[in-house]
Amino acid sequence: MISLLIAEHGDLQIGRNKMAKENQKEVFYVGLNDPRGVRKNVLESTRDLIQTIKSQDNLKQIRTQKFMLIEELKNQMVQVDNLMNRLKRALPSSRDKEQSIPMPKKKINAPRKIKDIDKLEAELADIEAKLSGM
Repeated sequence: MISLLIAEHGDLQIGRNKMAKENQKEVFYVGLNDPRGVRKNVLESTRDLIQTIKSQDNLKQIRTQKFMLIEELKNQMVQVDNLMNRLKRALPSSRDKEQSIPMPKKKINAPRKIKDIDKLEAELADIEAKLSGM
């Protein structure tokens, strides 16, 4: 091709035009059997992509809120811990009180429950007797 370009001045112009055409991108058109179906599929894919992006953005916001709430909780836990330490220091020692004050022992009233059950059984027997008498 270079030899043709150099041979004649006229061919040089033609050669340049051919090279310019070869360097340009060639555009091919392809016929589609179902253009509406293809367009519908592209639009559905785009819609799904947009929904995915929205859900991803929502997830990022939720993670940010979660991080902020966890940090706030940590700060509050530190404050509670500090307040508990101050309270422990302010209260008298509990070991001294436990040793000096004996704890009174309470008796469990188990027989009382039995008496209640006996009363209920007696009332039930009376009601059954009245019913059988009728």
